[in-house]
Amino acid sequence: MSGYPPAPEWHTSAWLNCETPLSLSALRGRVVVVEAFQMPCPACVLHALPQAQRRTMRAYAMQGTPTTVLIDAAGRLPRQWFGAVDDLELGLEVGQLLAEVPGDAPQWRTD
Repeated sequence: MSGYPPAPEWHTSAWLNCETPLSLSALRGRVVVVEAFQMPCPACVLHALPQAQRRTMRAYAMQGTPTTVLIDAAGRLPRQWFGAVDDLELGLEVGQLLAEVPGDAPQWRTD
């Protein structure tokens, strides 16, 4: 697992449903799923969350949108998809990463 590249920090213009901006360092120890999309894309609007700024897309080498990125609890990038992702496949991958998190680490963001 240590062969995964580190996840770059996010560069966003705004956060929804957060009192303070999120950072990867604040989420260390948790598995993170990032979904980037564009509002003019009908499939993106149907299946995703708002797009990160272009420099974040470049930092994550996103080919376009929609893109789904998994970040493990150590802040590494084990998986990235371009296009729609099957929910069962995503759930399996997230479950596998959660199984690697130590038992005393927080796994869910509650604020």
